[in-house]
Amino acid sequence: MRSDTVEAASLLLNARADANAKLDRSAFFRAAEMACRLKSRLSTDTPVMVRYMAECSSSALGHAIFHGSEHLVSFLLAARGDPELPNNRGHTPLQLTRHHGIFQILHRYVKNPKWERSDVLTSFGSYDGTDVQSSDEDCFFI
Repeated sequence: MRSDTVEAASLLLNARADANAKLDRSAFFRAAEMACRLKSRLSTDTPVMVRYMAECSSSALGHAIFHGSEHLVSFLLAARGDPELPNNRGHTPLQLTRHHGIFQILHRYVKNPKWERSDVLTSFGSYDGTDVQSSDEDCFFI
């Protein structure tokens, strides 16, 4: 994930954006989401992009988890992102977890759901986005 992804999330949250907001998709995207759900159900070898589009009604936390963006997941959890908020398909971000590092982060969070921002952000910089560490991972959505 690029450091500017966490910085962008920080800017949005500082501007009072809701960490649990989901995009209000147009009819076209809703139709594409439904088609991708159908493709996922009918095929055992579904491309990643089709699986992603089938889950595209997730919150920012769901998208970060799906893509394995550990820094962004930690940041959004610290900003009170809800790992149990379902998307239109009924899947929660917890159910979208596919990466070992994300499992570890979520396991820590589930053990201590009152996670303080300072517990997580000490390694990611302050809430205003300064001193954010960069990584080679990339996330498609914020």
